[in-house]
Amino acid sequence: MHTDELEKLYGNIESPQGQLFDLIRKGLPSDELISKDGIYLLKTFIAFQFWRMPILDPIVEEYIKDLDLTKFGDKLTLNGVNIGDCDEIKVLIETYKGFRLYFRNFILPLLTFDLRVHEGDFQSWKVHQISPDENGWNNFLTGDNPLLFEDLIKMFGFKSKFIMPLSNNLLITYSPSVNLDMDLSPLFTTYLAMAVYSQCERYVVGTNREYMAQIKAFMTSSAAPADLRAEVFKYI
Repeated sequence: MHTDELEKLYGNIESPQGQLFDLIRKGLPSDELISKDGIYLLKTFIAFQFWRMPILDPIVEEYIKDLDLTKFGDKLTLNGVNIGDCDEIKVLIETYKGFRLYFRNFILPLLTFDLRVHEGDFQSWKVHQISPDENGWNNFLTGDNPLLFEDLIKMFGFKSKFIMPLSNNLLITYSPSVNLDMDLSPLFTTYLAMAVYSQCERYVVGTNREYMAQIKAFMTSSAAPADLRAEVFKYI
């Protein structure tokens, strides 16, 4: 039977996050965003978006089936029982594809990512916005796989460098060291657009059709996606 219950559940998560990003795009001060509550919301958003990425579709079901839930201890409990000790969950994962989809979308983000806010986070997270003086500048792209990270394993603890475009002129970045203001030069933004374009599976989104066509043309003779990401991460 087809149902939209998953999308309704996502609505409960995405609605407040959408309100946050609307505030960001309208000029929410950086010190209000890079706060305990703001960073927690950003981490939660990234965790849930990560497991929805189409690039994971070929592997995620087997990953869930092979996952040792006992290693998570009491990180998530059901009626006081650790998830790794709940036989019903194990049976549902093994036998019910619909439950694996639910598990992917709503449980894996909570289990696999460290959503706690640490003292060092306040120097490591940063919002970068193109100056309003740059009238018409709209060169950031996004898509179905918009999160660029340097180290997958470290990403689950938010210890890897990463970049996430929020709009056509707004970025959020993380660096384990002190995250300074970046030089958003044409070279950097071109590398960034190419890196995002190269890793998207289904669609790429932008607001400057001519610029997107130029990036597409560059991709015919560009470096490998890993090389593009390496160039991007030199800037943070």
